[in-house]
Amino acid sequence: MKAVLRMLVIMLAAGVLPASATPMGDADARHLLNRAGFGARPADIAEFARLSRREAVEKLLVVTPIEAGVPVPAEINTYYPPQSLRALSPEARKETLKRSAIALRVWWIDTLLNARTPAGQLRERMTLFWHNHFVSSLQKVKSARLMLDQNLLLRRYALGNFGELLHVVGKDPAMVVYLDSATNRRGSPNEN
Repeated sequence: MKAVLRMLVIMLAAGVLPASATPMGDADARHLLNRAGFGARPADIAEFARLSRREAVEKLLVVTPIEAGVPVPAEINTYYPPQSLRALSPEARKETLKRSAIALRVWWIDTLLNARTPAGQLRERMTLFWHNHFVSSLQKVKSARLMLDQNLLLRRYALGNFGELLHVVGKDPAMVVYLDSATNRRGSPNEN
């Protein structure tokens, strides 16, 4: 959060974001909210249009709940260790993975759609951004629970310090699996 605020202050000082106390108007409010979220709502546009750019940025950066606004379904909450999956028949394994994968995707889309405030949408948009930056895949990780935990980790650090985020992502179990870290050996590291 401090890093994002610091960046915005630098942008203000550099003239990228004018520090004028005049209201920014409908067009600029719509642009800001569309960039920070997933589509500006008319009521939010009207509210932000009355704010100066500095006030709008401060309003976007208010502390939002870190938890997702949608409860996690039971299909995702269960972690299936690889050995328990291998013990299932191929059909049962495929069905278990498919069911949890669908539940994870539905949960995340619901979470994105249920971010009601511009500040909440910014957190969700940044969670999506960091998921794209620190790429991992359910197809390779094969655990919706590990991917859920990674999503919650990215959400927790979405607006925070990049160095801290980088440190925790490097230890994240889904990322460890995705990068084949278990096959790393001294003197023979894998390319990931």
